[in-house]
Amino acid sequence: MMNSFHSYILIVFMSLSSMMLSGQSINWLSWEAAVEKTKEEKKKIIVDIYTEWCGWCKKMDQTTFSDPVLVEYINNYYYAVKFDAQSKEPIEFKNKIYKLENSIWRGGYHQLASKITNNQLKKLPTIVFLDEEANLLQAIGGFRNTLEMELMSAYFNGDFHKSTPWKTFVTIYTAGKVQKHNHHDTSTHSHTRMVINKRNE
Repeated sequence: MMNSFHSYILIVFMSLSSMMLSGQSINWLSWEAAVEKTKEEKKKIIVDIYTEWCGWCKKMDQTTFSDPVLVEYINNYYYAVKFDAQSKEPIEFKNKIYKLENSIWRGGYHQLASKITNNQLKKLPTIVFLDEEANLLQAIGGFRNTLEMELMSAYFNGDFHKSTPWKTFVTIYTAGKVQKHNHHDTSTHSHTRMVINKRNE
């Protein structure tokens, strides 16, 4: 299984022991700006669907989305959208207008948030991965820690979802990470992250 997997992917270990990215943050874009940028340079889109009253959304901003390695990875390989599920602004997407709609949610929810989650917007935050044409790859509800986001971001960015079962990917990713980690200093600010990226093939 390992040999077969390694025959069609490139695993790149990036040593980040000396990397200090203080002050760097994810380049969050509006929905319109992200879609417009895909016309200039094709990248996948990652959408963080949140609301102002969502405590777990704030926690994810303070922890997961503040991790310097994850910040760099997302900025390099995705267009990132911060999308308020209760935005009152109408948004045009693929020749259709989406707007705020009343629902059992206090304050309602935006129709586009429902659209890009395939009507499965149930938990907040919800992280949505879209392909280069803004088609849905996966919507994942609930708080995710840094490792979980790292795994998901690498999985979809490298197109491994097309050929590699999620559990297989996680097993190989985490095994490689532990193996590499054992050869380096294990202090908080001196560690190694494994980044799997098909763009490097």
